[in-house]
Amino acid sequence: MTSELQRPRVRPAGPTTARSVSGILARTVLLAGALAAVAAVVVALAGGAGLAGAFALGAGLALVVLTFGAFTLSFVAGAMPGASLMMALLTYALQLLLVLVGVVALGRSGLVDAESEQLWCGLGVIGTTLLWVALQVALTARSRIPLYTPVPTATGGAREAGDDC
Repeated sequence: MTSELQRPRVRPAGPTTARSVSGILARTVLLAGALAAVAAVVVALAGGAGLAGAFALGAGLALVVLTFGAFTLSFVAGAMPGASLMMALLTYALQLLLVLVGVVALGRSGLVDAESEQLWCGLGVIGTTLLWVALQVALTARSRIPLYTPVPTATGGAREAGDDC
């Protein structure tokens, strides 16, 4: 067999991936929470404390639901990779249901009474969700999560793609 037909030996990436993913999720939670708090302060300055409170409730609801879903899905993907797609679909459906129940509960509880407060609560949910997605895409695109790691050779070094000689 010629060296041109030999492929480097690789194996799927291991524990580094789990640490990287949980780091991305933690940074997403912290950044989204901080930016939502800044947005709530801006709403308070522009529209008053009632609107800022409604915005903060909506943003908090979205953060809690999205954080729960992301960490649950991350755990399942690490434990049972084959069930990841099914769990992602179930998690998405559960997140929609939880947000719906949360918004209805906020409306019926009297915490967001006025129509303008309901609008700002909805804007908090929508804005935080869009921010969450944008942060996850940006942080994941910048991360260096290897798909495969090189297998060490008998000499102790790792083989690279061009090391066929």
